[in-house]
Amino acid sequence: MVSTAYELGEKYRVVVVMMTEGALGQMMEPVTLPEFQEPKRNYWGFDGKYSYKKIGIFDRDSKKEAVELNKKYAEIKANEQRWEEEGIEDADYVFVAYGVPGRSTLGAIRELRAEGHKVGLIRPITAWPFPEKAFEHINKNVKGIITVEANATGQLVDDAALFTKKVLRADIPVYALPFVYGVPPIREIKAKFAQILAGEIKEVY
Repeated sequence: MVSTAYELGEKYRVVVVMMTEGALGQMMEPVTLPEFQEPKRNYWGFDGKYSYKKIGIFDRDSKKEAVELNKKYAEIKANEQRWEEEGIEDADYVFVAYGVPGRSTLGAIRELRAEGHKVGLIRPITAWPFPEKAFEHINKNVKGIITVEANATGQLVDDAALFTKKVLRADIPVYALPFVYGVPPIREIKAKFAQILAGEIKEVY
């Protein structure tokens, strides 16, 4: 995934933010890493001498650049949305989680499925462009969207709510399950899901 991010950055000359997991040192499964690539010097890179012409603002056609950038961003948004999904086509509740929390959320939805709950998962791979196309695959009669996040207040919930209401329906409740300390364990995700079903956790949107 890291090499993919660099390749896309080179292709578009712009940062494509990938949900590359920052916990490589904690990985427990076997992994095959790509061969090391020697970085090459690009003409548009900083060299400490202010020699790149786009650094100045007075000898540039900023309007033309803005048009070109908008075209580039539209191309990236159309072609580079990346995600993984499981069980969302018939799910009553769809979890949205990325990175390390996405791993335990996947385990939780598989256990919940085995227990008879219709749940699914969208796991974003790109942070930008956000994978709004994934929401087109969700069951149209879904009862709720639930984000699982490794922060104090919920941040992914904002994007999840935006595209739930944009792509699906405005009346679908969106919940946030923030976990401040460490990776949320499967048992806690399942316990929080039970609280949502019981009406003990209220929607954010």
